[in-house]
Amino acid sequence: MLLLEKESSMMTYSCPNCHQPVVPNDDICENCGVVLTTVTTPIQLVSQPVATRDECPQCHAPRVEGVKFCNRCGFRFAVSATSPAASSAIEQPPSVAIQAPLTVGSVLHNKYRITKEIGAGGMGTVYLAEDQILKRLVVIKVLLTDDDPDLVAQSVKEREFLAAIKHANIVSIYDFITVGTRGYIVMEYVHGKTLDQIIEEQGCPLDVETAIKYILGILPAFSYLAKLGLVYCDFKPQNVMLEVLKDGSQIVKLIDLGTVIKYVPHPNDVYGTHGFYAPEAVKTPSPATDLYSICRTLAYLTTMMDLAAPIFGMPEIGQYKVFSDHPELHRLLYRGTHSKAEKRFQRVEDLADQLMGVQGLVVGGKPGVPVGSRLFVSSITTTTDK
Repeated sequence: MLLLEKESSMMTYSCPNCHQPVVPNDDICENCGVVLTTVTTPIQLVSQPVATRDECPQCHAPRVEGVKFCNRCGFRFAVSATSPAASSAIEQPPSVAIQAPLTVGSVLHNKYRITKEIGAGGMGTVYLAEDQILKRLVVIKVLLTDDDPDLVAQSVKEREFLAAIKHANIVSIYDFITVGTRGYIVMEYVHGKTLDQIIEEQGCPLDVETAIKYILGILPAFSYLAKLGLVYCDFKPQNVMLEVLKDGSQIVKLIDLGTVIKYVPHPNDVYGTHGFYAPEAVKTPSPATDLYSICRTLAYLTTMMDLAAPIFGMPEIGQYKVFSDHPELHRLLYRGTHSKAEKRFQRVEDLADQLMGVQGLVVGGKPGVPVGSRLFVSSITTTTDK
């Protein structure tokens, strides 16, 4: 909620980030998407024509034609859909994706034959292609055109450090290609389905045991990124792939490195998906805000919750049966998404340890038996929640 002081009937207020006019009760700037939590600057009211209004497809609040973000829930209007996959990654300042001039059958760089388009969003179009030299499938992500200087800078930045990322739970980068002023990243093709596809196909959330197993499986990737001084920024079910290996074993992988940034106090580019990122991640993303996104993702995987209710933090424990059945899970998620950042998990290892404690309760705990996690106090945290 904005903390405003009324100046006069002829005064209005501006966003502290983009300096565009905002309404005093707005939570999110319609122009740049920043969360309005600070006092804004009053500016002179300028008479403007009344704009045509529609409504936000996520929270159904009125929408002014031409604005980019919902001023209530933060939904980005640049892409329309109903699932969290449609809450496309946002950039600060946001940019408009331009369709890449690749078509099925065309060959990029005399090497990669385009097979089909497999995705599109605010950060670029994604294609499946065949490496005609090495005879393998690859994924090609279109990053930029000369019409978008922000994406040009992003592509240059990605060339500097993404190729050095090597981890079993992170998709591999094979190549960087520039054709004129257009850039492409060639990545490993992961055979499998995203966690979002899995829950959409089965029509219900994952059971708690399975969801925790997947999250525990992906946490080593975040520990690795943190040690490299990197922030993933946009963790969500759409960016986690469950790959089935030839021996029948399974592995979870982060499949999109397009939003990975270096951890600095005030980065030029900020990415995320509404409903998953922490409030402060709009301006100061960090390895700790990645952990917040992981907790929001785990909550969604086990409930398919309305991401706008609430857009930050956790729903009340009685709102979803899985939380009532597993209060220890709700306690973990509540801590992981606490409104005060200093009260959340600060290290991957701390989240992993407590999550394993919850897993022990879910899989094999007995009433009255203390949790085996080092972060639980055995005298107060038991399977009876007493």
